[in-house]
Amino acid sequence: MLRRTVVVILAVALAVSTSVCAFAAAQAAVKPPDVTIQLISMTRITTGLSFSGSTAKATVVAEPKSGIAIDYVKFNVKLMKVGSSTPVKTWNETAYISQGKFIFSDSVSVSSSGTYYVEATTNSYYNNSLIEQIVTTSANVVF
Repeated sequence: MLRRTVVVILAVALAVSTSVCAFAAAQAAVKPPDVTIQLISMTRITTGLSFSGSTAKATVVAEPKSGIAIDYVKFNVKLMKVGSSTPVKTWNETAYISQGKFIFSDSVSVSSSGTYYVEATTNSYYNNSLIEQIVTTSANVVF
């Protein structure tokens, strides 16, 4: 009787451990879903850089979604030189809607040739509360 009880207990333990291992292997094989960025407050943000002589002009245009209430946008815009982690120029501006868009545009004189780009952080606010933060980067432009 004791031998039979030991055999039954071992059989149950073996069955339980096998099903746990199979369940864990099945869970490990599940691929997470692809993630795409869904903008909450904006339909599009365009970040640009152009040169006129030695003057670099940075622009950021944020187009809000229809029906979304946004009081203002704070832009943190950095003119960067490729290969450097220090910004050439940093702007912090608050913009209010104008012609259906939030617009930042400013210029700075650049003294050395190279490849530049603009990195912009756009923060959307409603009732003085941040509702969305989006970071965009322009294409590289050679000066």
